[in-house]
Amino acid sequence: MKIEGPYPKNRGYRCRVLTPEGRKWCATGTTEEEALRIAEEYVATGGKPAALPREVDDDPIDPPDVPEPPEPRKRSGPLRIEGPYRHRDGWRCRIATSAGRQWCSPAPTTDRAYKLAEQVVAIAARQGRITVTDALAAYEDYQREEKGNREQSILNTGQVLRRFFGPS
Repeated sequence: MKIEGPYPKNRGYRCRVLTPEGRKWCATGTTEEEALRIAEEYVATGGKPAALPREVDDDPIDPPDVPEPPEPRKRSGPLRIEGPYRHRDGWRCRIATSAGRQWCSPAPTTDRAYKLAEQVVAIAARQGRITVTDALAAYEDYQREEKGNREQSILNTGQVLRRFFGPS
């Protein structure tokens, strides 16, 4: 078996082991050296996952008296906030737009996660994000009404631009 890596993984590192069955990911370590040690133990034990000795924090992230998260809040309109949702050791919200959905950065509390999402929505609203489809429709209107281009020319230009930008 051959060890490949270590590769960055979230806040740590992990290695990949080339086995006769194919490549297998090993458990994640906090440092590159720990990731290599875990992979070497995996190879030495013949493919059995090694137990990870982890340090235990004295200050847990989720003490037992923490109430359940509130119902996800939603904001209506072209930009909508969904969440907050649990994410690893924090919370994060999702922003829904006409172009799709994107996740915000995680925050330690639900209130902070929602405030971060509100900031993202405010910035996006100021920037006036629009989709490629909306921009192409506006450009076709401009060609038709302002420039006075022929209809076939407008159709050809739109077709070329849609092919360039891909499906939207």
